[in-house]
Amino acid sequence: MDCRLQISDLESRLKTLESTKTELADCQTQSERLRASLDATESKLASTERRATEAESLIRVKDSIIEKQRNFSKELEGQVKILSEETEALKSKCGNLEMNLKEALDRAEECDNLRELLAAKTKLLDDLSKSSDGIGESGLAAANEFFKAQEAKMTEQINELKHTRSELENSLASLASEKELLEEKNLQKETELNELKEKCSSLEAKARKGGHGERSKNDATNARLIGPSLPPWIMEEKKTDPSDLEKLANADPATLRSRVLELESQVHELNQLLTYREDVILRIHEEISKKASRLEAAEVERSSLSAQVSILKRELACLRDDAPRRRGGYPPEIEIEIERLRGKRDREYQRRKRAETEMDELDQENNELKAKIKSLEEQLANIPPPKPPAPQGDPTDKSRIAELQAALSQLRMDNEAKRSELFDLRSRFDEKSAQVDKLAAEVKTKERAVAELSTELSSKISQLEYANKELESVRCRVVRGGSETERWQTDINSVRTTNRFLSAQANELRLKLAGSEKRVENLQKQLMSKLQDSEYAANSEQGDMSFTLAILTAVIGILSAFLPF
Repeated sequence: MDCRLQISDLESRLKTLESTKTELADCQTQSERLRASLDATESKLASTERRATEAESLIRVKDSIIEKQRNFSKELEGQVKILSEETEALKSKCGNLEMNLKEALDRAEECDNLRELLAAKTKLLDDLSKSSDGIGESGLAAANEFFKAQEAKMTEQINELKHTRSELENSLASLASEKELLEEKNLQKETELNELKEKCSSLEAKARKGGHGERSKNDATNARLIGPSLPPWIMEEKKTDPSDLEKLANADPATLRSRVLELESQVHELNQLLTYREDVILRIHEEISKKASRLEAAEVERSSLSAQVSILKRELACLRDDAPRRRGGYPPEIEIEIERLRGKRDREYQRRKRAETEMDELDQENNELKAKIKSLEEQLANIPPPKPPAPQGDPTDKSRIAELQAALSQLRMDNEAKRSELFDLRSRFDEKSAQVDKLAAEVKTKERAVAELSTELSSKISQLEYANKELESVRCRVVRGGSETERWQTDINSVRTTNRFLSAQANELRLKLAGSEKRVENLQKQLMSKLQDSEYAANSEQGDMSFTLAILTAVIGILSAFLPF
């Protein structure tokens, strides 16, 4: 009987060994499955982490793009203001140049009038020189030479003024050409703005299409890209006509200013649209942060589950270590607890199978399980282990895992949408950066042109001031020459009167001399007759006659002194 009992015990032990071997094989297969599932979940986690990092980097890029767009819009507004100020300054300069030209033309007319007056006065002086007989020819020649020199100087100054007038006309023509160039550049900027508007409309259409596609996926993203509609001037397809260009070229400054104000209002509308897009992107960023917080909560739950699994493994190891001591079997309370713990283990196994776990921890756990299995094989070679319970699943864990998978799929879709939006934003940023470089180059060229124009204007203004000074000096000289000619005319008239008076006196003296000569001849005749009549009387009166002859000779000498006149 003892042998039979021993044989039955041995057979039961053999059966228990076979059952333990089958359990070990099942455990190995389950561990391999767990390892494969852990590999898959680890790869998924790595991909999700990589996508999360990409999303963060894309969000940063998006923020930088938004800041650059704001800076670009501010720079555009500043450049539009600068262009308007430059156009106003150029218009004011053109008005000043026109006023200066009018003044120069008036002064040229005054110079022509002065020239005519000088010619008339020279004719008068020539007539006076011809008519005046008493004035010397040397004085008249000197006066003629002086007035001719003054006339030559005046002609030179008039020629210089004409030259400056031609230069000013050329500068006005150049300013008009520069005005046309500025208008063409304004038209180019309008075309660029229209292109940007078309791009914005295309981006708006793409965003709306993306919003309609996401409506069928999730209700939370239905109103993501819904907002104020685009203004009608963006949706309209405008084509530049040559008539419009000619109108702008011949337009008044008021119309150009109104056009600039319209462009500024359009830029303001675009800035409003950009702020709305920024708000939409901020909403998307908040949704991504919420989903990231959900993922973090899921990771916390996963870590708590892994801790519970490790605790259960420790309890199982303790129970298996205590199994050799209980050769007579487990009590019912312990078996119930063991079954409950095994059910928990199976549920945790199912949870770990569907949830995302880390690879390193699971590898360590698998290695620990293998070591424990080897120790159990050695320890439980002759001990009948309990029967393995059927695996059971927890519906709550399944629902959680399903929710996590749905959240992951939604995050993938959102990441793809954000990636497409960020690619569009990058392309727009590249285009706008190129436009900013072009505008900076144009601004530099305009600044150089403005500096050159300012230098030319300063030089022309200095020339005009010098010409004005010369004109004033010439005018003063002309006034002085007129006063001198009047003084000379008065001198000539006085000389004429003196000549007439002297000629009258000379004629009177000539008549007196003729009468005195006749008297002297009569006296001589009387004396000769008296001398012939009486010599005695002549001898006695010789002294008296000599005295009278001396007196007569003195009178004749005095009269002979007046004969040249």
